[in-house]
Amino acid sequence: MIKLLKFIKKERKGFTLVELMAVIVILGILAAFAVPKVIGSINTAKEKTDEGNIKTLERAVNRVYAETGQWPANLQELVDKGYMESIPPVPQDNNKKYELDQNTHKVNKIDK
Repeated sequence: MIKLLKFIKKERKGFTLVELMAVIVILGILAAFAVPKVIGSINTAKEKTDEGNIKTLERAVNRVYAETGQWPANLQELVDKGYMESIPPVPQDNNKKYELDQNTHKVNKIDK
């Protein structure tokens, strides 16, 4: 009897196909729930970054007006005068850019 137990113990060195398949199925189920959450988080982060960029640009525009008494002609003027290091790209869409509306002095997104 002891020899039989030792024989069975020595022969079992790996996992069976059923055990491996069970693990793969469980990982697949977990991934099915996790992937949409991650994608949603990425989109939310891009939206929040976009909102923050617009607020930062508008604050810089208002600061130029407060210090000089004149509105900047465009957003590049913020960089030229040292109020911004650069104009950030639109995080959600590479085909858009930020532009200063001369009537409202608000920052909008437009097509490039």
